[in-house]
Amino acid sequence: MSAYSTDMRAQGFHVLNYFNVTEFGANITYPAPPAKNENDPILWKDPNDFLHDRLEDAVLKTPAPIWTWGKGVIMDCRDPTYRGFLLEQAKRHVESCRIPRESASIAWIG
Repeated sequence: MSAYSTDMRAQGFHVLNYFNVTEFGANITYPAPPAKNENDPILWKDPNDFLHDRLEDAVLKTPAPIWTWGKGVIMDCRDPTYRGFLLEQAKRHVESCRIPRESASIAWIG
Protein backbone atom coordinates (compact mmCIF):
# COMPACT_ATOMS: atom_id res chain seq x y z
CA MET A 1 0.00 0.00 0.00
CA SER A 2 2.88 2.34 0.72
CA ALA A 3 4.37 1.81 -2.74
CA TYR A 4 0.96 2.38 -4.33
CA SER A 5 0.44 5.61 -2.36
CA THR A 6 3.92 6.85 -3.28
CA ASP A 7 3.36 6.08 -6.96
CA MET A 8 -0.03 7.81 -7.00
CA ARG A 9 1.36 10.91 -5.26
CA ALA A 10 4.12 11.10 -7.89
CA GLN A 11 1.35 11.20 -10.51
CA GLY A 12 -0.47 13.99 -8.70
CA PHE A 13 -3.19 11.90 -7.05
CA HIS A 14 -4.14 11.57 -3.40
CA VAL A 15 -4.91 8.20 -1.83
CA LEU A 16 -7.45 7.57 0.90
CA ASN A 17 -6.49 4.51 2.96
CA TYR A 18 -9.12 2.95 5.16
CA PHE A 19 -10.11 -0.20 6.90
CA ASN A 20 -13.67 -1.32 7.33
CA VAL A 21 -14.16 -2.40 10.92
CA THR A 22 -17.43 -4.20 10.25
CA GLU A 23 -16.00 -6.71 7.76
CA PHE A 24 -13.28 -9.33 8.07
CA GLY A 25 -11.30 -11.39 5.61
CA ALA A 26 -11.85 -12.86 2.19
CA ASN A 27 -12.66 -16.41 1.14
CA ILE A 28 -13.79 -17.26 4.67
CA THR A 29 -14.97 -20.85 5.10
CA TYR A 30 -17.89 -21.98 7.25
CA PRO A 31 -17.93 -24.24 9.03
CA ALA A 32 -14.35 -23.74 10.13
CA PRO A 33 -11.78 -25.76 8.19
CA PRO A 34 -9.32 -27.85 10.22
CA ALA A 35 -6.84 -25.48 11.88
CA LYS A 36 -3.35 -25.62 10.46
CA ASN A 37 -1.63 -24.73 13.72
CA GLU A 38 -3.36 -22.57 16.32
CA ASN A 39 -0.06 -22.00 18.19
CA ASP A 40 1.64 -20.59 15.10
CA PRO A 41 2.91 -17.03 15.73
CA ILE A 42 2.00 -16.13 12.15
CA LEU A 43 -1.56 -17.44 12.44
CA TRP A 44 -2.75 -14.02 11.23
CA LYS A 45 -1.49 -14.79 7.73
CA ASP A 46 -4.41 -17.16 7.15
CA PRO A 47 -7.69 -15.29 7.65
CA ASN A 48 -9.66 -18.51 8.22
CA ASP A 49 -7.34 -19.76 10.95
CA PHE A 50 -7.13 -16.35 12.63
CA LEU A 51 -10.87 -15.74 12.48
CA HIS A 52 -11.93 -19.14 13.77
CA ASP A 53 -9.21 -19.35 16.43
CA ARG A 54 -9.21 -15.77 17.74
CA LEU A 55 -12.29 -13.88 16.59
CA GLU A 56 -15.07 -16.46 16.16
CA ASP A 57 -17.30 -14.88 18.83
CA ALA A 58 -17.37 -11.58 16.92
CA VAL A 59 -18.82 -13.05 13.71
CA LEU A 60 -22.44 -11.94 13.29
CA LYS A 61 -24.66 -14.91 12.49
CA THR A 62 -28.37 -15.36 11.72
CA PRO A 63 -27.65 -18.37 12.42
CA ALA A 64 -25.21 -18.56 9.48
CA PRO A 65 -22.54 -15.88 9.04
CA ILE A 66 -23.60 -12.70 7.30
CA TRP A 67 -21.48 -12.55 4.16
CA THR A 68 -20.01 -9.51 2.47
CA TRP A 69 -18.02 -9.06 -0.75
CA GLY A 70 -15.29 -11.58 -1.49
CA LYS A 71 -16.73 -14.06 1.04
CA GLY A 72 -15.75 -11.88 3.98
CA VAL A 73 -17.95 -11.88 7.08
CA ILE A 74 -19.72 -9.13 9.00
CA MET A 75 -18.25 -8.58 12.46
CA ASP A 76 -19.57 -7.23 15.77
CA CYS A 77 -17.31 -4.38 16.92
CA ARG A 78 -18.79 -4.71 20.43
CA ASP A 79 -17.04 -8.03 20.95
CA PRO A 80 -14.17 -7.30 23.40
CA THR A 81 -11.58 -9.44 21.62
CA TYR A 82 -12.41 -8.03 18.19
CA ARG A 83 -12.53 -4.49 19.59
CA GLY A 84 -9.03 -5.00 21.04
CA PHE A 85 -7.81 -6.33 17.70
CA LEU A 86 -9.21 -3.27 15.90
CA LEU A 87 -7.71 -0.84 18.39
CA GLU A 88 -4.30 -2.47 18.01
CA GLN A 89 -4.56 -2.24 14.21
CA ALA A 90 -5.53 1.46 14.42
CA LYS A 91 -2.68 2.14 16.84
CA ARG A 92 -0.15 0.45 14.54
CA HIS A 93 -1.52 2.38 11.58
CA VAL A 94 -1.24 5.77 13.29
CA GLU A 95 1.92 5.35 15.38
CA SER A 96 4.03 3.37 12.94
CA CYS A 97 3.20 5.40 9.84
CA ARG A 98 3.04 2.14 7.91
CA ILE A 99 1.48 3.98 5.00
CA PRO A 100 3.38 7.27 5.00
CA ARG A 101 2.29 8.76 1.69
CA GLU A 102 -1.48 8.73 2.03
CA SER A 103 -3.51 11.89 2.07
CA ALA A 104 -5.99 10.63 4.65
CA SER A 105 -6.97 7.59 6.64
CA ILE A 106 -10.34 6.61 8.01
CA ALA A 107 -12.03 3.70 9.70
CA TRP A 108 -15.38 2.87 8.16
CA ILE A 109 -18.16 1.96 10.57
CA GLY A 110 -21.19 1.42 8.43
